[in-house]
Amino acid sequence: MPATEEPVVTVTGTAGRRWVRRITQASGSPGNPLTEPAVREKFRALAGRVLAPERTRVLEDAAFGLAATGDVREFAGLLAGA
Repeated sequence: MPATEEPVVTVTGTAGRRWVRRITQASGSPGNPLTEPAVREKFRALAGRVLAPERTRVLEDAAFGLAATGDVREFAGLLAGA
């Protein structure tokens, strides 16, 4: 990411002291990938806006089980029913 696009946060205290933090790799980028728990949390937050909690859980479990099953047909069927 070019330096001009890096997020920078500056906090100035009441005595005038400044703290600056620059993020060189955004969360979820190739250089700073999300952890599985973070991906699951994000999925629940977004899917939970439009799906019932049980439906969200079923889709979450199916999505994270894809690597073990190697077959996306069942998952595709679940998505079609969403």
